[in-house]
Amino acid sequence: MENPIEKPIQESIQESIQESIQESIQESIQESVQESVQESIQEKNFETNLETNLKILIKLKCHNLNFQTLQSMVDHAIIIHKNKINMKIFYENNNFYSKTTNISLRSFYIYEYYKNNNIELPKINSNNIMLSKKKQDILDIFYRVTNNNTYLLYLVMRISNFNIAQNIVKELEKGDYTKEAVNVIDTKNACNFIDTKEESKCYNDDSVKDNEFIDVGEYFLDSMVPTIKKKHHGYQSTINFFEICDKTTKLINKKINMDIDNIIVKKKFIDIKHDLTDKLGGNKGTMEREVSTLLKVYKKPHFPILLSINKKELDVYLTYCGVPLDNSNVPQNWKEQLLEIIKLLKESNVSSNDMWQNNFLIHNNIIFLVDFGWSSNEHYYPYINITNNDINNYQSIFELLDHVFERVVQDRIIFEHKQLQ
Repeated sequence: MENPIEKPIQESIQESIQESIQESIQESIQESVQESVQESIQEKNFETNLETNLKILIKLKCHNLNFQTLQSMVDHAIIIHKNKINMKIFYENNNFYSKTTNISLRSFYIYEYYKNNNIELPKINSNNIMLSKKKQDILDIFYRVTNNNTYLLYLVMRISNFNIAQNIVKELEKGDYTKEAVNVIDTKNACNFIDTKEESKCYNDDSVKDNEFIDVGEYFLDSMVPTIKKKHHGYQSTINFFEICDKTTKLINKKINMDIDNIIVKKKFIDIKHDLTDKLGGNKGTMEREVSTLLKVYKKPHFPILLSINKKELDVYLTYCGVPLDNSNVPQNWKEQLLEIIKLLKESNVSSNDMWQNNFLIHNNIIFLVDFGWSSNEHYYPYINITNNDINNYQSIFELLDHVFERVVQDRIIFEHKQLQ
């Protein structure tokens, strides 16, 4: 006969076992989820710190590079990224892989050690690491167009690796290197400098045409005062800002029939040691191309106005055009303004060839294109020119500028190779 007490006890035991199993399963799931989340957080923190550190190390390397070399390294890295080149194969083909095997294995184990939180990956202090805006801009462009491929750029920036990267791109574009060599810009005849002594009669000639250049240096050169604005050191020039009094400003306005600010920009073209720049005329060639274009766009909107030329000291004096373009100051009608700039350049028979982010300034909500050291009357090195179609295809000015910079990377590399071989 069945014991009436035994059945409830068995049911109670069964329920207890099931509850225990469910709790155990639930705890196991929670622990697994927590471990997974924790690992994910650790790996994400590691990746973030590693990327941050690599960017800082790249900054440090940039200090010892001139801008032309940095741009060439960035260009090669972009080509390698776009073509998804297998760097392992690259090393093997160049007999470098055997030398890096142990280093690669060591790096892998260090990576795993960090990732599993056996060692914390420290953050490098970057407070004292400053780059010129020009260098920082080109790094930012690389990070945007390659989705932060910091590993690749850091690898390419090692001098021995850069030589390998150059060989890779040469192999990739071997067919293009067999084309006829590109002619070097004729800097000797790029511009006949205006002799301010011979042209001094313009200062007192009321019959001067509206767009004929008038050198007004005699009115401000001896009286301008340095401003607190920061001095800019570019790759081929330095920029200083000076202030002139209201009386002098009004006098200049009357002479050139234009209204200018009371800030004068002095641009000095400096001598640099770089093979490609030397082949294209050095600092004198750069100044000739700049002056030639400034005369063509003289007093036209969206460009600096040339105020004075000092051929002997390689100086030009220009009107103030504002601050660098960034996310905080993009005009709402930027497309219309860029279309007008393109139209004015075409009417003036000018190809800027260097229309990248660093060369756009904003003043009173107006876009200014500056720096014409690479300009000519045709599409030429470094080939960075915006077209009407480009403007219509992009809703962000920075995406547009990144695209224009990236699409001519190959052209720049081919040109440099032909000029320096």
